[in-house]
Amino acid sequence: MQLGTMLLQEKLSPKLKKIKIGVLIMYIINGIAYAGTNEEERIVESVKVLDGMILIVKFKSGEERLFDATTLLKYPAFAPLKDDKIFRNVKIEFGTLSWDNGNIDIDPETLYEESYPYESKKS
Repeated sequence: MQLGTMLLQEKLSPKLKKIKIGVLIMYIINGIAYAGTNEEERIVESVKVLDGMILIVKFKSGEERLFDATTLLKYPAFAPLKDDKIFRNVKIEFGTLSWDNGNIDIDPETLYEESYPYESKKS
């Protein structure tokens, strides 16, 4: 009931509003409430492939994160990524990473949550 009361008290607008209740985060975008994270912040903007199946992923929020793609190999759907040529041919499609002409992709939420913060060292 407290959540409903808080949402009713918010003035709905086309701009993003963020409400934090304990560990739950609610977003209001264009008058619609969403639980979880702001999906717009999890859109992949760029990716750089490193050795050892490591990726530097930059999200629309500007945050860069390191993702260890070897963790995907335990799932049969990602087995083709063992081929270095396929792995290095990563593309950004629909705001997330895609391989093998779109036959393999990863949810941007998973990509974000299973990666680690990264700060590039610029000279």
